[in-house]
Amino acid sequence: MITLRPHHILCLQGFQNKGYSDRFTQELLTLHKQLQNNKNQHILIKKTQDSICTHCPHSQNNQCHKDSESNQRMMKRDQSTLKQLSVTEGLYTWSHLIKISQKQISSQNDTYEICFECDWQKDCLFYQNLKPCDYQSQFENASHQEELIFDTYSESNPRASVD
Repeated sequence: MITLRPHHILCLQGFQNKGYSDRFTQELLTLHKQLQNNKNQHILIKKTQDSICTHCPHSQNNQCHKDSESNQRMMKRDQSTLKQLSVTEGLYTWSHLIKISQKQISSQNDTYEICFECDWQKDCLFYQNLKPCDYQSQFENASHQEELIFDTYSESNPRASVD
């Protein structure tokens, strides 16, 4: 049976044949092809080292040791993924996990807590195919709201206006 960390549900959907080492990439490609060929494959979702991590050169003693904070980041990504997808640890089919992720995640904003600072974000097809973040309109909306708040405050408190 295939075991996946929650955030790897998204990683596998965006995989583009790139990885931390040749061996890792080859193993990930094999797993990716297996899931593409059998969408009814059962997947056990667990917040722990999984079928992908076992081949990662940064995996030691069932933890990620890419850097001093990487294991904590992976655990946070897993928790954020469970929350965003509204799922719990347990057994699912790959097709069900794909449907859930497509339903629950429609924009890059939806993946902020999951994908923030991910090394593979720029290469990830799952992330790239999402509706982009619209930072400019968010900034403009925030600025407009500040103006409205200031105008409202100034009108109700004449001493607050700046001359």
